[in-house]
Amino acid sequence: MFKKLIVLTQTYKQKNLTKIAISSVDKFKPKNTDIEYYVIEGSNDMSYKEAIVDITPGVNWFNNESADSGNPIAGASTANGLNIEYGKKQIAKKYKNSNLDPWVFICHNDVAVQSLKFFEYLYEYSSKYGMISCCKDNTRIEACHISGLLVKNSILQNVNCMPELPGLDVGDKLTLYCRENNIPYVSLPNTHNTPDLYEKCTGIWQQIGKNSGVDRCIINDEVIFCHLGRGTPKSLDSYYKQGKVTALGWATIHQDYLR
Repeated sequence: MFKKLIVLTQTYKQKNLTKIAISSVDKFKPKNTDIEYYVIEGSNDMSYKEAIVDITPGVNWFNNESADSGNPIAGASTANGLNIEYGKKQIAKKYKNSNLDPWVFICHNDVAVQSLKFFEYLYEYSSKYGMISCCKDNTRIEACHISGLLVKNSILQNVNCMPELPGLDVGDKLTLYCRENNIPYVSLPNTHNTPDLYEKCTGIWQQIGKNSGVDRCIINDEVIFCHLGRGTPKSLDSYYKQGKVTALGWATIHQDYLR
């Protein structure tokens, strides 16, 4: 199993979503794996810093005011890229004089690990691939989606993750880098890419429906990782579509599960 793992996530004034994401990793983390968390708040908001840092040892909080455009919806991709780049620099500082090349799990903050098997599968795949994603983007270059992506730090540090829309979104260049350097990568089975996988879902992940907007990563008929999708606008009450799981619904689903 991984001896060392870094989790890099970002948030924009979203205490509840971020708390669920980190708590889910902490709940299912491997027993002997040392996990460092880099939480990048894309504004000067520190109102919930203590609540996040106190979840588990190893949580590092950073404010990146340069990512705050004042319009978190329209500027989401740019802010995403700026926060990942900011987080990269903090990781680089920490490991500048180290011989370690740790794995970095980059994820949105509207995600949640669902099973102990999640890290077991990532570790198994890490012996064959330099990058593993929980979902594939169906558009543009069909890149490994940045909502949940495991990559070697040495690869991450060599790639500028800023978007160049409309051709490339945040993190797409990681996939390009792997392709250009013959580094094998893989995207795990996900309902986002294969909707019929919904039939293998059980419990709440079946009850919310096929078109709930939640991307479910499934291996061997078990949901191991989920992505709410549109977490920022949902949490800011600026996104609603009939049948889609809301930010409140996401919190309700995980309330008892993460206790």
